[in-house]
Amino acid sequence: MAILKLPFKILLFAFLLFVLVAAAQLLFYAYLQSTSSLPQRSELIIVFSGEKERIEAAMHLVDIGLGEHLAVINKTKKQLKKEIEEKNGSKKAILLTGKESRSTFEDVYWAVQLIRKHKFRSVTLVTSSYHMPRAFILFKTHLLVTGQKAELRFHSVEIVPESSRSAFAVLFYNETVKIWGSALELIGNLFTGRLMYDLPWFQNISELTHQYLLIYE
Repeated sequence: MAILKLPFKILLFAFLLFVLVAAAQLLFYAYLQSTSSLPQRSELIIVFSGEKERIEAAMHLVDIGLGEHLAVINKTKKQLKKEIEEKNGSKKAILLTGKESRSTFEDVYWAVQLIRKHKFRSVTLVTSSYHMPRAFILFKTHLLVTGQKAELRFHSVEIVPESSRSAFAVLFYNETVKIWGSALELIGNLFTGRLMYDLPWFQNISELTHQYLLIYE
């Protein structure tokens, strides 16, 4: 009986830990929402690629004079210029190439590389509101552990209408699952200097997670 109780205790601990992390993310999401306002002007506006509304929001920040340089992870300078032209967006920004990324941590990794290369002292992160807690925590942590002194600001983009509670619940659940992989990527990079997606075993874990733990509508 004692042998049977051990797996149950491990599963219970894992479940409670998952709930605790989910609660912490939800509280942080509420905090970000309550403190969101028009951001201050930053030297760099960086967009973590995803929904098209993210780039549109970033272009609006440029239009109203709140950004000088603009970069979108997973888009070259040429691709970004074409997209801005198609949307009749602002031509005020100095465009930078965002490196190819396979995860939110890699979004952060390449963003910090840009900050280091150009010696930016302030940056505004633009991403979806449901994605902001994980992205902001990773970004802030990576800036600290790499010794970059850039001030990090944020601009959340509302994608899911508040009335669509089920859609938000799915997105939030997925974020709660993904934060574990992001934390592993951050720690792995800190100790090895490598990107975890370059390792086959990590790719396999990621594929299994996406297949069995994430929800797709």
